[in-house]
Amino acid sequence: MVEVSYNLQAAVDSKHKLVAATHTINRNDTNALSAIALEAKENLELETFTALVDKGYHNGRELDTCKQNNITTIVTVPDQGKSSENGTQPAYFASKFTYNKETNTASIVHFS
Repeated sequence: MVEVSYNLQAAVDSKHKLVAATHTINRNDTNALSAIALEAKENLELETFTALVDKGYHNGRELDTCKQNNITTIVTVPDQGKSSENGTQPAYFASKFTYNKETNTASIVHFS
């Protein structure tokens, strides 16, 4: 059985409202950000730019690739999914920790 399920990616220049890059891929948005952002950067001949994307593109590896290529990303953090034996357990959710800016550390709010 073959499943054909293409996903179109498009990058648009906010100033002129023109399409700067497009990709047709067979994977989800989570793994698509850096490729389309790099192509847009090259096509627009920019040294740096800011990419504004929805939470479907939130992926540490993809965000890091953008950062390494002088692309600033603004992306919403996705909603915390349900825990499972194969996923993040509730005790380790980000909401269980507090960040101390002065010491650049995190501490557990409540662990039970």
